[in-house]
Amino acid sequence: MSVFAKKGLVSGLAIGMACLSVVPLTGHAEKPETPSLSKPNIILIVTDDQKRASFNFLKDGQDENGKGINLTPTMDKMVSEGILFSNMYASSSVCTPSRFSCLTGTYASRAKNKGFTDTTKQYGQAHIVWNTFILASTPNVGRILQQNGYRTGFVGKDHVMDAPSPVKIPKNADPRDPAVKKVLLESQALSVEMVKEKGFDFAASIYPGNVEGHQTLPKTLWQHNQDWITQGAVNFLDECKAHDKPFFLYMATTIEHGPRQTTSYNDDPLATPAGFLDKPLTVQAFRASISARLEAAGLAEDKGNPLWLDDSLSALLKKLEENGELENTIIFFFNDHGVEAGKGSCFEGGVHTQSFVWGKGVKGERVYGGMVENIDFAPTFFELAGVPKEQYAYVDGKSMVTVLEGSEVSMNDSIYCEMGCSRAVIKEGFKYMAVRSPDFLRNMPFADRKEILDARIERQAYNERKPWPVKDPNTPFGHVGRLPGGMFDERAAMAKYPHYFDADQLYDLNNDPNEQVNLADNPEYREKLETLKKEMVRYFNEKDIPGPYGEFKETE
Repeated sequence: MSVFAKKGLVSGLAIGMACLSVVPLTGHAEKPETPSLSKPNIILIVTDDQKRASFNFLKDGQDENGKGINLTPTMDKMVSEGILFSNMYASSSVCTPSRFSCLTGTYASRAKNKGFTDTTKQYGQAHIVWNTFILASTPNVGRILQQNGYRTGFVGKDHVMDAPSPVKIPKNADPRDPAVKKVLLESQALSVEMVKEKGFDFAASIYPGNVEGHQTLPKTLWQHNQDWITQGAVNFLDECKAHDKPFFLYMATTIEHGPRQTTSYNDDPLATPAGFLDKPLTVQAFRASISARLEAAGLAEDKGNPLWLDDSLSALLKKLEENGELENTIIFFFNDHGVEAGKGSCFEGGVHTQSFVWGKGVKGERVYGGMVENIDFAPTFFELAGVPKEQYAYVDGKSMVTVLEGSEVSMNDSIYCEMGCSRAVIKEGFKYMAVRSPDFLRNMPFADRKEILDARIERQAYNERKPWPVKDPNTPFGHVGRLPGGMFDERAAMAKYPHYFDADQLYDLNNDPNEQVNLADNPEYREKLETLKKEMVRYFNEKDIPGPYGEFKETE
């Protein structure tokens, strides 16, 4: 039995078909039985901090009778007809580096932006957090597909493109004030320009980062608008009709990330990062219908966000069908990383996430249990698009095309993950994790620790979130390595994983999927520990993972 099966994976086929009767997906024609993977349109949908309980194909998303607890008929149908990747990993478990890897096919430690390289010099090792950005010179999916005959589009949450800091607008400013509105529109135009600079023909509905106040928006705009993101995607699909080219679309949602993780669909339908709209959008099912549909299905109000996302999927499929492109499109879905007790670390709760693929040429109705990673998306897209291999020889990932065509052979013998001060390798059902904090963190003076912590407490208050739980500057740094007591996202992981701060950790994922028993000091597992340590050395040296990092790669 796979690791994921032990965590609660069930067949997507049965659940998807059971849920389909609630709200049928209209207009989906039968897919050809024989795979045909020449020049398809490609869509990558990346969701944001989506909870495990949002997915009907996980036990977390089912009731005691195994019935899905979400009203997500379109997703359920896509999962049942497509391929569910039951062992999908995010190479880094926070937003920015995960997206970097999706769009480049490389580990985020290969970023070249100044903020990242400066931090690396400070830490004496690659320090992967919310600091790895794509430059205009960074090879990425948009640029390479654009150069190979594709029309490329980008909508929704950015949080990965290198760009100047936006103009800071006072929290209590009125977005309808002409001067404020002008700044908002100029900031949106700059966001669009910065995305296009990286290799995208089209960009729209851009959230530069998260919705909350540190995005420098007035407080009244700290609201989600999935309809606005969907509208940008639909506009791109319509624009593609004027171009005799296949297309690639990257669509990134902002939900279910905070604030209001469970009821974002109740936000103001006019609020966007570019200011208030003149009227609500009608691109997907009306938000007002969400509560009624949940009630009819016997579900609680806190299940609205998964349905809101599902309505977005439905709108995309409908537009593809209207434009005659549905049968020539392959859609990949990826949750940017795990979020419950593990985000910001290399523990399974952060790096093990959800993904599926549906559409043209996919030999579906199955679950693929081999290990795959977000660095595998880019080479898959390139092979599907017929890009010469020499143009993407730089990637760290592997193409999944043979899996799409029906192969059950495991693509990857091992997986490598990196986050903050921690690194991990997963091989043959075991995980080895190393935590190597730099000397300057371990020896940081009290005054400096207090300054860092005070700044975080102040920012938390500015964003009107719960008071910061850590008050003592002498609290140990977490895996992210930026704050005494760890970042907010790490707090749950510290509570869940008893060996969180151990320098060396070894886990038997088949028998201990929740990583509660550290076997690193167990003599019975000494050989396994050494095997996985050698695997990490191999990644750092043979694959030339940027370093140095502890004893694994002492010099560049």
